[in-house]
Amino acid sequence: MEPLPEYEIQHRILNGISNPEMLAALMKEWFQTPQGHEVLKAERAIASPVISRLFGYHILQVGCCEEYSLIEDSPVGHKIMFTPVWRPGTRNAVANNEELPLASDSMDVVVVHHALDFTSDSHRLLREATRILRPGGQMLIIGFNPYSNWGFWKLFKRKSDIPWRGRFISKRR
Repeated sequence: MEPLPEYEIQHRILNGISNPEMLAALMKEWFQTPQGHEVLKAERAIASPVISRLFGYHILQVGCCEEYSLIEDSPVGHKIMFTPVWRPGTRNAVANNEELPLASDSMDVVVVHHALDFTSDSHRLLREATRILRPGGQMLIIGFNPYSNWGFWKLFKRKSDIPWRGRFISKRR
C-alpha cells in the first residue's frame, strides 16, 4: 500500500475521519482519559435532565462511540443506539450515521452525540436525522463549541489528535 500524499492527509484531517473504526477506537480511548471522563460527566449532567423530560415511544442516539450512552436513563421505552463499526461483543446495530436504516418519521427523539464534530458531511447527517424524526419530535445535539475555551485551545493543539481534529460547529451555524 502506498502512503498518502501530504495534501490528502491534510484534507482528511480537516474534513473528518473517514475510517469509522479508527474514529470509534480513538474516541473510546479519549473518553477514558481524565479529560475525556470529565467532559463526558459534564455532558451527562447537562443532558440527563433534558432527556428525562422528553416523551415518546422511540429514542435514537447516533455518535462516534457506542460505549458512552446518554439515553440509558431516558423514560422512553424503546432505545436504539447505532454503532459505526461492528466489534466482538457489540449489542447494538451497525449503521452509518449519514445513512440510517430507519423509516422516515419513525423516531420521537434523536440524540446526536459528537457525530457532527467528526463527520465529513454534517449537512447530510442532519438531513438524515431530520428525516427519521417524526413531526413534533425532539433532537438534542451535543458537540464541542468552537467559541468555548475548548474551541480556543483547538488553535494550539495538534490537529491529528482526538478531539482536536474534529470540526467544531457553532450553535449559530
